[in-house]
Amino acid sequence: MGTTHLLDSKPNNLHWGAFSAEFDPVLKIKSGDQVVIETISGGHNQIPPEKMNELLPDHELFLSNDRKPILPGHILTGPIFVEGAAPGDALEVRIIDIELRQDWAWNMIAPLRGSLPEDFP
Repeated sequence: MGTTHLLDSKPNNLHWGAFSAEFDPVLKIKSGDQVVIETISGGHNQIPPEKMNELLPDHELFLSNDRKPILPGHILTGPIFVEGAAPGDALEVRIIDIELRQDWAWNMIAPLRGSLPEDFP
């Protein structure tokens, strides 16, 4: 059994709208480690008005920093560096549990965009 890490949703661990191999990892782990990943959902225009005064402290901090999206899309936590992994390696990721931090979230899909464009014409 490896080490368990917490990757929180503080602004320095977040990217808005894109991940890139050029981004520095915000966490380094070993194969077999577990990671608890916190996330936040939505920019100013996606948050339901009735939920604005229920934002998590990390979400409020992120939005107050006047961050702009790299591309339209989600606020992403990471990236995570896996020691010993090399370009072209297949990594197995197991989701053990999901615990919601709030009673709402935001999501989008655009035709021919994102990670699986050929699957969503």
